[in-house]
Amino acid sequence: MKQHDERRNEILDAALRLFFSQSYSEVSVATLIDEVGIAKGTFYHYFRSKEELLSELVLREAGRQLPSYAAIAEDPSLTADEKVQQMFLGMGAWKAENRELMIASMRLLYRDENILLRHKLEQASIELFAPPLGTVIHQGVNEGCFHTPDPAIAAELILSMWTALAQRVAELAVRCDAEPELVEPILARMRAIETAIQRFLGVADGALTLIDETHMRRILMPQAQ
Repeated sequence: MKQHDERRNEILDAALRLFFSQSYSEVSVATLIDEVGIAKGTFYHYFRSKEELLSELVLREAGRQLPSYAAIAEDPSLTADEKVQQMFLGMGAWKAENRELMIASMRLLYRDENILLRHKLEQASIELFAPPLGTVIHQGVNEGCFHTPDPAIAAELILSMWTALAQRVAELAVRCDAEPELVEPILARMRAIETAIQRFLGVADGALTLIDETHMRRILMPQAQ
């Protein structure tokens, strides 16, 4: 008999495959239990509903990125501005290294029928990543390099802005292969959010490098590299 956590993760893994290959709205509980090969009662032993399964799946996937992010926040050898830069640049580097996965995910997540899945993932990411970012911003205030009255709120607002930008960038990015002229407008938006984050933190424009345009170009137009 499979252990509780192993079975739960097996169901979540199957749900992730199905939600991306079809869509959240199209996948029924019956489809899920057929995919895993379990009884209906077994499914409801682990999840009260498909909506609860979705919430747990989103939290699990977002949480897998958290350890490396938190490790930066806790590194005593780094100043706060170095930590913020590494956090944001690390996101870009990972996306560049996993370009095919990122583009495929964008195409699926930004379909209209997956709006609920996308919204939940965005909210979960903000809730998970705001605390370590807030800790770093608080460190920066103590070090005198950041100037913001409430580090926790600043972290939440910064990540909310970043998430909103990511949505627009994704909508444009999936068209770049056919419309390469979209690359520069995307990069212009990335520069604008970099400026906005610096102003939230009370630092001069250009004081922080949060976006690596080389990585962004690799994501958007790899054939041009």
